Amino acid sequence: MKWIDKIVEKVTRCGTPLNISFRMGVHAVVCRSGLPDYVCVNVDGIDWFSFDFWLKELVIESACQFPYNIADAFDMLYDDVRVTVKSE
Repeated sequence: MKWIDKIVEKVTRCGTPLNISFRMGVHAVVCRSGLPDYVCVNVDGIDWFSFDFWLKELVIESACQFPYNIADAFDMLYDDVRVTVKSE
């Protein structure tokens, strides 16, 4: 999905602050991080995922509606991303 690709590209861009809120079309995105190499992302208050830039580890909450699209978007940007689906 194009909008997911754009969100992932924006939150992983070097110049993007790790604590930021923005809109991507009709979707509200909130990014939070206390570390320079980690970001937790919430889309529309429903879909959660986090990414560790150092370990290249993507964790997607099991309730997420678009886990495969999010994983594919990260695969386009990074080699060897390890994906984990976290149960609630």
